[in-house]
Amino acid sequence: MLSSEFFISDIFEVEGKSIIGGTVIKGVVRKQHPLYLGPGVRGDFIKVNVESVQCKRVQVRSAACGQSCTLALKFTEQGKEWLKLNTLRRGMVLVDGKLNPRAAYEFLAEMMLFEGTAGDSERKLTKNYEPVIHSQTTRQACSLISASEISMPAPMDALSRKRSHSSESKFKHREDHHEHRGESSPEEGNKYQIFVLGKKKVFPSTNNLAQSQIMKIAEVPEEETNDSPTFTQQQPNSTESPTIVGSKLTRKTASSRPRKLTETIEERKEVIEENREYVLSVKPNRSFLLRLRFKYNPEYVTLGQKIIINDSKLRAIGFVKEIYY
Repeated sequence: MLSSEFFISDIFEVEGKSIIGGTVIKGVVRKQHPLYLGPGVRGDFIKVNVESVQCKRVQVRSAACGQSCTLALKFTEQGKEWLKLNTLRRGMVLVDGKLNPRAAYEFLAEMMLFEGTAGDSERKLTKNYEPVIHSQTTRQACSLISASEISMPAPMDALSRKRSHSSESKFKHREDHHEHRGESSPEEGNKYQIFVLGKKKVFPSTNNLAQSQIMKIAEVPEEETNDSPTFTQQQPNSTESPTIVGSKLTRKTASSRPRKLTETIEERKEVIEENREYVLSVKPNRSFLLRLRFKYNPEYVTLGQKIIINDSKLRAIGFVKEIYY
């Protein structure tokens, strides 16, 4: 029989009794079943007894794997002392003692970008990046310890290369077909000529572009170059001040004057961008490794457990590969 695992998602208190709600992930949870509750702030687990089990507000003897239920817990004297230091929270688990449960402080996860907005462009991870981890009922911020890219390409990467190779081969076959028949390609044949101001212009034609939609091209006369500076007459009521740029005299208007506030903000952004230390550049359809450390409390993590990161910098999914206690 599989050992029991129950992840806590809701906490209630009815008539002085602690009621927890969640889902049975593994095994079976029965009435009067001794289980271990945790992890606490120090990563320890305490032994409790399941006083009653309810599924959809109906008293039952047991709840199997995949069922959501509520459990009434009965604490011993040692458990009551444990509750003074630790409060029941979302993300705790009820685990069978046969599993020898331990709380993890760090873990290594293999991740891959989601398809969509984050998967279309390259993402850069900074040194002080702190993502929020979503795994089962656990929601906690983690500190990034290290990051590295896996050299082996993902299956999606190989598929994209195969598609690009097939499209290139089709295009090459089409060109060879036109050369064999002694014809010019459609792009070379469909050209029209336009005479504008006595000069000949050649443009490639497209199916969606009509000749009536072609804008007239007017030649701009070249500026006369003089070594002597040119002066512009200033209006008597104008507040504009003339300035000499090179060998020419130009007017500096209020709209062309730089704003000090805008310049300072842009300079600050440049300084911040230069001082950032990038750890890894995440590419689409590529797997990468992240070593993360829980920022507040240790959590119960198992090998192969799914992990999701969904924030403004990174949208990725993966699984736990190694655990560090």
